Amino acid sequence: TLTSGNSLVGTWVHMEDRTLVLDIWESMDQRVNWEHDYRIVARNGEIRWIHERLCLVHAREGTLVCVDAMLTDITAKREMYRALTLANHTLEESLVAVFWMDAKGHGLRANRATTQLLGYSNKELIDLDLSQVHQALAEPQWGRLCELVESQGPQQLHVQLRHRDGHEIPVFVFITCLQYEGKNIYVGFASDESSQVTAERARRNSELLS
Repeated sequence: TLTSGNSLVGTWVHMEDRTLVLDIWESMDQRVNWEHDYRIVARNGEIRWIHERLCLVHAREGTLVCVDAMLTDITAKREMYRALTLANHTLEESLVAVFWMDAKGHGLRANRATTQLLGYSNKELIDLDLSQVHQALAEPQWGRLCELVESQGPQQLHVQLRHRDGHEIPVFVFITCLQYEGKNIYVGFASDESSQVTAERARRNSELLS
């Protein structure tokens, strides 16, 4: 229980967050309670993230007596969130198409490169019938592929995927399986092989003509 935020701010709060914390404390008489996050500097110089919950305590006549402050160290939570955000951003900005599917072949998510590769929006890919992209990926073929990944590990495929406009794209696909919330999730990584195929054809034609 604190009667003023000045001592707390001056002693522990990170310099860049002091104005924010002081402003909140100075306007506490206008609020019933408040929650916010800020950084502190520990005695060893380590920066920690704190979640602070403030609650006004009034006397019977309504006079503000003090403020109950509950402080929780959320450093690990913030670092985990930052790591997840970075991982998500990396996947989304990757030049390799990445997609997630369930055991029934329903799309769960696809990154930007996948939408660019196939010409569908993310939402369209989630609702898409796999046979529209590749006939061999429809049931029961998809089920057999899932069983193969589960029993023998990640699989590598060279396939032709159908773009939204109908043209075929030679693609190298790496598919693996992971468990999430008790269910198998199938993750695919796909890269366009069009340039390699074109280069190989040009090489063969050159050999034939030489």
